[in-house]
Amino acid sequence: MEYVEWHTVADILDETAPNWEHAIKDIRKIGDIMTITVAITIDGVTREGLGTGRPLPRPASKRPGTTHSSVPR
Repeated sequence: MEYVEWHTVADILDETAPNWEHAIKDIRKIGDIMTITVAITIDGVTREGLGTGRPLPRPASKRPGTTHSSVPR
């Protein structure tokens, strides 16, 4: 099976199983890897999955000490 983007799957589920739902169960950092556990429920049946990956660098405008973060709120 090829990779399918999450929003494509959500669109298909919205059409075929409109009562589906999902929940983030856990997010952890292990060394330089992030893990996320997510549960999806369709027609009362729940399954959990684990995803892993390296975090994306924050855009410069969101880093502490940059103009964006120094603007008074």
